[in-house]
Amino acid sequence: MADTRLKIFLLCTMFVATASLLVMFYYSEAASRYTRIGLNYIEVFRSKLTYVGSRTRERGWMITNNTFQWDELILNSSTRDPYTSESLISTSSFAPEANWTTDRDKLTEESTQQVITKRNVQEETKPLSTTSSEIQQAKELCPSGSRQVGPLYVDQTVPKEKDLEREMSSEFDGWVNKGGCWRPTECQARVKMALITPYRNRYEQLLMFVRHMHPMLKRQNLDYRIFVIEQAGETPFNRAMMFNIGYKESLKFDQYECFIFHDIDLIPEDDRNEYSCPSSPRHLSVAIDKFSYRLPYSTIFGGAGSLTKEHFKLINGFSNKFWGWGGEDDDLYNRIAAKGLKLTRPSMELGRYKMVQKYHKSAPADEKRMEKLRDSAARMATDGLNSMKYTVNKITEHLLYTQVTADVKDAMESER
Repeated sequence: MADTRLKIFLLCTMFVATASLLVMFYYSEAASRYTRIGLNYIEVFRSKLTYVGSRTRERGWMITNNTFQWDELILNSSTRDPYTSESLISTSSFAPEANWTTDRDKLTEESTQQVITKRNVQEETKPLSTTSSEIQQAKELCPSGSRQVGPLYVDQTVPKEKDLEREMSSEFDGWVNKGGCWRPTECQARVKMALITPYRNRYEQLLMFVRHMHPMLKRQNLDYRIFVIEQAGETPFNRAMMFNIGYKESLKFDQYECFIFHDIDLIPEDDRNEYSCPSSPRHLSVAIDKFSYRLPYSTIFGGAGSLTKEHFKLINGFSNKFWGWGGEDDDLYNRIAAKGLKLTRPSMELGRYKMVQKYHKSAPADEKRMEKLRDSAARMATDGLNSMKYTVNKITEHLLYTQVTADVKDAMESER
């Protein structure tokens, strides 16, 4: 009897000890992740404060002996601001247009010649002159991954558009040029990218999206523009056709070679998830909180993904036949598989996203989506970029994004 009790006691002790170890391991992993996020944002906050102070000194408002010595220290360091991807004391502040000098600076003629004057907004969409093209070619490629901070906090409060513009727009004291575009000036961007997001009646999500995406894309040193493609009218929402329209209309602004097709309610949780176009189509949003950060099925290609211009033309873009919710992303996977392309993905750690599930109602499902998926490959040659019917009602270059409003009622009527 005593032996039996002893055995039961030992088994219970082992069970409690094992359970305790598992609980300790789980919470230590969670604590470690949130500690990394906290440390990253403390560093970002400190850098931003330093940046604001340096921008104030650049304008000549606080030029004292102590301030100047601090400026010299920063100028000789390699510290950069993670929000702006610029040196804490930017060389652009010494451009002739600043119209001030100081004997203590003693800028040499050689360093002055290295200053690149800021281009105005119109120049973002004009071909580069011969001189500026030579300058671009002479620059070194931007380092990859040098400014990322890792795990990101996703703020789901709704900002005011005017506040965002004052913080980010170059027309105030920010960096984003009119139309929602930016490119690095101190190095040559590795990627020229158009980020395209379909839109209808999701204004709150749009504000959250641009607030989060602009700092992240800049830290990745991308030459980019954000396009918001709005479907006008009352026709059932056609997400895929909005992507196709965004592709065609974006090429009227610049010769983009990389295209990110992105739902507006998905917010990335890690800026090490590169928004670029590798040698194969890439599914970016592999771990979404709605799906418990797991991949729902192996062939999914929804949410956020990237394709090169070459590959998007090869598959004739998205299908235009999916009206309402669902099916178009699976059809896209069928297209790339039919062309022998391999789908790539980041790790589950880097490809984490939060889905903003407020401020919108999902569109009704396309009842014929499963039927349409059966002949994806057969339809590909005649259904896509070469078969669109749409009218652009308006193109507006807002301070933080370019909005294209398109009507597709003719396409809807032709389907009947």
